[in-house]
Amino acid sequence: MQEQKGTYCIGGSLVIPMPRELDHHSSGEIRDNLEMMMVGRGIRQVVLDFTGTEFMDSAGIGMVLGKYRRVKAFGGQMAVCGANDRIMRIMKMSGIGQIISFYATPHQAITAKQ
Repeated sequence: MQEQKGTYCIGGSLVIPMPRELDHHSSGEIRDNLEMMMVGRGIRQVVLDFTGTEFMDSAGIGMVLGKYRRVKAFGGQMAVCGANDRIMRIMKMSGIGQIISFYATPHQAITAKQ
């Protein structure tokens, strides 16, 4: 397994750029890699960067919710940034908007953490 392309850490925050299409194939890879990327790095916050994402289906929703639960179980936080109107609407309709904070940029998400 290799790290998600474009992933980077700032302090205790891990920023993961989401693919153009977050579907069954890509969400499975991200789900598998996220755990590996967090191990041994002292990650306390995961920021999912949707800047380049144009499509997300139910598999993407499931991946986001599953990783949210996993990050919370370890006492961490998750945030979403850069989501366009279509992706935001999907997240709000699925309930993600009630449990995860949304920001315009990764920098805003990282500096807003508590």
